[in-house]
Amino acid sequence: MREFAEAQVNARLERVVAEIERMRTEMTEDAVHDLRVSIRRLAQALRLFGELLGRKAARALRQQVRPLLKCAGEVRNRDIAIAIVRRSKTPGAPALVRTLKEERTASMNQLHALLETFHGVDLRRQWARKKGGEQWDAELSPAENARTVLPGLARKFMKAGNRAVREETTWADLHQFRLRGKRFRYTLELFTPVYGKGLEGRIEAMRKVQTVLGDINDYETMLAMEPLKGDSPLVEWLTRKREERRKKFAGLWNQEFGGVQAEARWIGYFKRYAR
Repeated sequence: MREFAEAQVNARLERVVAEIERMRTEMTEDAVHDLRVSIRRLAQALRLFGELLGRKAARALRQQVRPLLKCAGEVRNRDIAIAIVRRSKTPGAPALVRTLKEERTASMNQLHALLETFHGVDLRRQWARKKGGEQWDAELSPAENARTVLPGLARKFMKAGNRAVREETTWADLHQFRLRGKRFRYTLELFTPVYGKGLEGRIEAMRKVQTVLGDINDYETMLAMEPLKGDSPLVEWLTRKREERRKKFAGLWNQEFGGVQAEARWIGYFKRYAR
């Protein structure tokens, strides 16, 4: 199991290193997005397998790349906001786009300066050998560990989703569920070698839900941006879109994940099909 965990973490670490190098010459929207995703995937792998690889080393690496994630997030928020403001076609949209572009430039300059601090830094790690921990048994195979651990993670995720889909759930709690779902999806991606193509369909179902939750978060983020708060037509448009996507989330969740049968189906899959 330890070799499996090390391979999965190192593969994601190599991707982060590659995306950092890419960002040095390609300051595009796609490059910023891909850098953020690569860091999030690495962080989840470290969070999940830290007890096998050494919690101290895993935590140190997460802390090392966290400022990059935050800085890239500021740029990404402006990229998303610019696209959405343009789509709104509200009267004040052109002026707001200009303001957001100025903020993006400032954030990009900060990101570029931060990237320079990583020049010549080797993020790769030599992991200490660990016997295991509370969650994983180093003596068992990845498949045996998956059959033991993933059903419980799936149960917790689905119970959290059933709470999040309620009308009284706050936007902040919905955001927390979005983060939880993203981490669970990244966890499942780590185990695609164990489950094969059957897992890909389940990951895709989660991705659809995550996309809608991401839209909600984009609208929420924009509603908190100072340059946008004073534009009443835009605020009304964003609020309406946010409510529409919330209804979409409820529909998608109930279709794929809602109910006792769906929970039993997902948990049964993780228990039976690990190879």
